[in-house]
Amino acid sequence: MAREMLLEFARNGGRILRGTVRHIREIVEGGIGAFARPIDGELCKPPAAIVVCAGIGARFIGGIEDTTVFPVRNEVVKLRAPWITMGKAAYDQNLDISVFVVPLGDGDVVIGGHATINDWYPKPRPITVKHLLEKAATLCPELLTPPGDERVPDIQSLVVWEGCDIFGNRRDGPRLDVEWHSAPDFKRKIPVVMNYGYGKAELRAFKGIADAAIRLVDAALAQQMEQIETTS
Repeated sequence: MAREMLLEFARNGGRILRGTVRHIREIVEGGIGAFARPIDGELCKPPAAIVVCAGIGARFIGGIEDTTVFPVRNEVVKLRAPWITMGKAAYDQNLDISVFVVPLGDGDVVIGGHATINDWYPKPRPITVKHLLEKAATLCPELLTPPGDERVPDIQSLVVWEGCDIFGNRRDGPRLDVEWHSAPDFKRKIPVVMNYGYGKAELRAFKGIADAAIRLVDAALAQQMEQIETTS
């Protein structure tokens, strides 16, 4: 899904530039020229608008430094099991997900389980991987029985990738609002849409989150034009 969205973005004329931002003022004053090699003079100008989707990074970027943001860590394992076409999930007594098995549509299956709060460890833990595989085999025994007579001797043999996601959750709930910043020698103020703090929910609600952020950007740019017309 993410790959398809990036391709659509590029087809519509979007550009992807990667860099490190230490402070929001870098972008407010210099646009992407703060971390990318200029192609023309416009690259170094302040942008029309900024949308901050920094996730856990919102805790550390200068000018934001939101200390109410905390990590939610979710470990996942990807298996090669093209015969699995239906997802499954099991919940504990608190109705939190204990383990899930989700086919990705390309022959791979991702499994994961209970998320941990305030856990910063960025790599998979072998003991957690072991427990996830055991739970997945119990929940979805079809993983070990592909079509035909041959049985998978060990679910570990299906593993193609291990990793973990660290999401940025927020103690006071997601942040979706607009700040206005001024840049030197620039007449208009720049809208900065803060859009972070959704935690794992961003995986399910990303389309709605994006639509809401776009509406805020559109409204801010319209307000900006009204201010320009009023003062001109």
